[in-house]
Amino acid sequence: MSSSNSFWHLSRKGWRQLLRDTGQQMAADEVFGRSAQIAFHAFFAVFPLLLTLTTLFGYVVDESAALRTELFDFLRKVAPGPDVLALLEDTLDEIRRSKSGGKLSLGVVVTLWAASNGMMAIAQGLNRAFGISEELPWWRVRLTATGITVVFAGLVVGGLALLLVSGELGRQALEWLGLGGLFGRGWSLLQWLLLPPAVVVGFDLVYNLAPGQRHYRWRWLTPGAVLGCLLWMSASLGLRLYLEEFAYTKAYGSLSVVIALLSWLYLTGFAVLVGGEINSELWKTLCENAATGSDEGTSKGG
Repeated sequence: MSSSNSFWHLSRKGWRQLLRDTGQQMAADEVFGRSAQIAFHAFFAVFPLLLTLTTLFGYVVDESAALRTELFDFLRKVAPGPDVLALLEDTLDEIRRSKSGGKLSLGVVVTLWAASNGMMAIAQGLNRAFGISEELPWWRVRLTATGITVVFAGLVVGGLALLLVSGELGRQALEWLGLGGLFGRGWSLLQWLLLPPAVVVGFDLVYNLAPGQRHYRWRWLTPGAVLGCLLWMSASLGLRLYLEEFAYTKAYGSLSVVIALLSWLYLTGFAVLVGGEINSELWKTLCENAATGSDEGTSKGG
């Protein structure tokens, strides 16, 4: 087999065939229906996940309020609209007010368990994409999904803490140089530039951890992750523009914000599964070429 980066080493003919095969496989794997399944489970998982994250903030650093602000600043960049963000914040505040600190801390395991439902739905969709029949007992599948959720929660907390510390250091450094007025715009631009690579890494983590594919070698910066990230960011922007331009509240009334959140979760699940389908087709092609000793569909440099 070619190098670990050979996912990218397809000829022009190979890429055209890949897109055709991916489109056909998406229909066979019922990607649209499975995206709706992911959105349904993710909707019930998003609030326990946010609750888990904000609870973990208190264990990591004293600046838990500042970390929460960083979290919702990130969500503000990608959420489809301010109404959806307000729904997330208000619901999270309501949940926290209804629980005491001790009960909230003891309930982290329960909320984490609930938050793993969305990851389980993604794993099932990716298993379908890779043609894997799930033979593990249910408790191992649940523990795997919970473990992946823990990894993501830890990465989010660590990343936000790093943003908080580096932002404060950057502000102090610019103030010492007499350039404090440039920090706000520069820091905001830097965060936007860091967003796509962070999303690509998140997609690749899901593709490496979620499917039950034991023979799949870990790969980073895969075409599926890059294209999935582009699809997700474009879909999120398109949904935001739609919600801003059209009076969708007339159709759904008080449920409009919930519908907007569900639509965003659906598009997120769809982008993840499309990227997984692309990587699956590439993986199958590489395995077939390795078995036959053929380089067809790959470039000479692959």
